[in-house]
Amino acid sequence: MNLTIVKGFTEKVCIKCGVLFLIPNELERNLLQTGQTWCCPNGHPQNYAESEADKYKRLYEDSESYRKNSVKRNEMLQADVKALQNALDRCKKPRAKRVAKK
Repeated sequence: MNLTIVKGFTEKVCIKCGVLFLIPNELERNLLQTGQTWCCPNGHPQNYAESEADKYKRLYEDSESYRKNSVKRNEMLQADVKALQNALDRCKKPRAKRVAKK
């Protein structure tokens, strides 16, 4: 008798004992999203260091922080440009000639 498996499986290796095993693709997607702990066939706990939801939340927060810092940096650079332009304008102005006292 032949058995055909229609479901997809993902190959895993236990980080503790090294046993090779399979888990259904749906379960892996769920584990990635939730960050939930699961076990190898020998009972060793496994988990993904960061769930996909946590990963995307962290990436979003990082990008927001980067954007806010970029806005602040841009404001500081604009102030520096203005200060340099003022200094350049002062250098370009002709100085009044001193009259020698007799």
